[in-house]
Order: sequence, then structure tokens, then C-alpha cells
Amino acid sequence: MPTSAMELVTLDTADIANLGYPQKPGHPPKGSPRKGNPSKGRRGVPKALTRARIDQIKAERQSEIMYHLKLKRMIERNARLRNELAKDRIYASNACLSLIRYMHTTRDRLIPPLWGYLEEEESVIEEPSSTCCTIS
Repeated sequence: MPTSAMELVTLDTADIANLGYPQKPGHPPKGSPRKGNPSKGRRGVPKALTRARIDQIKAERQSEIMYHLKLKRMIERNARLRNELAKDRIYASNACLSLIRYMHTTRDRLIPPLWGYLEEEESVIEEPSSTCCTIS
């Protein structure tokens, strides 16, 4: 018999038989072994679970979900780190030398006092046409 209502969620069929109710005709006598799965009661209904066991199952499921989430995050982070490692890298000194070389070889047209003024043939701006529109 259950000791308290907090420990037992449902009554087992054996507990109901022990309450002193008369036995139905055609049923096996008390204490005889049942047919079928021993972990299940009549008609495949699972035996009673205690509140503590239910809480334990919930905690196990929750911890399993957390483990899977952590594993997924670690796999994603590992993939990101592998992608970072696969990128081509150069030393900072080489990058500075490339930048200095570019600055000395490329003319900046917005600073004419430093680089000189453009000649007519070097102009990148198109001359406006004398007519307002062209019909072809």
C-alpha cells in the first residue's frame, strides 16, 4: 500500500486487489503471476510512477537536451575556428609595405598640389556635348 499521496501518482492493479474487493469471476487468483510484459499492468498500461521517478525522468531529459545543445554549439564554434585558420594571412610589416608602395605609385587626382594638375588628355571627365539630346 502507498504510504503517502505524494509518493504515488496512480494505484497499481495489485494494490486495488489488496483493498479487499471481491474478485471478479474468470480472473486469476491473488498473487498469481501475470501474463505479458511484467513492467506493464492490465491492457498494456504502465505501472504507477512515483513523483520522484517522474521528476528524475524529466531531469534526465532536460540534461540530455542541454548536452546536445552544448555539443552543437561546440561543433559550430570549431567549424568557425577552422574557417578562420584556413584564411590567407600576411605579416603586418608586409601589409604596411604594400600600402606604402600603393600610395607612392597611385596618383590621387583630388590633391593637385601634391601630384600635379592633369593635362587635357588625362582628364577622366567627359566633355559635355553641344546639343542637349542625341537622336539615333
